[in-house]
Amino acid sequence: MCKRYELVIYTATDPTYADRIINRIEFPTKYFSFRLYKQQCLRLPNGMLCKPLELLCTNRDINNIIIVDNWPISFVLNVSNGIPVRSFTGSQSDTELLELAKYLKELSNEESVIEKLKRDLIF
Repeated sequence: MCKRYELVIYTATDPTYADRIINRIEFPTKYFSFRLYKQQCLRLPNGMLCKPLELLCTNRDINNIIIVDNWPISFVLNVSNGIPVRSFTGSQSDTELLELAKYLKELSNEESVIEKLKRDLIF
């Protein structure tokens, strides 16, 4: 996907924990432009964390930002940009991300990802 999109890791965990995992994913090839962590999340009144996409909008169009997350509360402030996925359980038969890749390739040809997501009623 890094050939079609700018990829950013946005996790609700601490950098110390997250970086160990991300560094293994990115070795030897770097896929992600940058990383956002728990410190960049917003704590909701109920104590849950969400990931406001406005942090990414200083030089990007919000209409072309997608958040893929297994925890829909993560994109509660930007529901139109969200694609929910099932949590990975470690099963070798889990093809969630492979199926998502097909859709993301199609989505990369759209002028506005938000409009396409709305038409497809992803969330």
